[in-house]
Amino acid sequence: MASDQDIQTASYELPLAQDQPVDSEAKVAESPLPEPLLVQNVQWFCQFRWMVIATLAAFGVFGLFPGLIARVGMRAPGLWPFVTAAILTATNLIFLAWARAK
Repeated sequence: MASDQDIQTASYELPLAQDQPVDSEAKVAESPLPEPLLVQNVQWFCQFRWMVIATLAAFGVFGLFPGLIARVGMRAPGLWPFVTAAILTATNLIFLAWARAK
């Protein structure tokens, strides 16, 4: 069995970047990812949001039928699923228009 003196701990020291000037505006403007990849990410998130919008809209439509809601043991959601879906739809259209412009 190994004693405490025989066990070695691996460590690595990260050097500080002291040679580079600190410019907060330059760091915000620069992106480590290429622009086509960022646009592709925007499009992927918009596709995901379309699924969320469809789910919210379906939940809102489901809530329009009180008999179905009562069977499941839920209360009618009101208008919030439709309002949320509308806001997400508007933001999706804005993001997609911006991504296509790039």
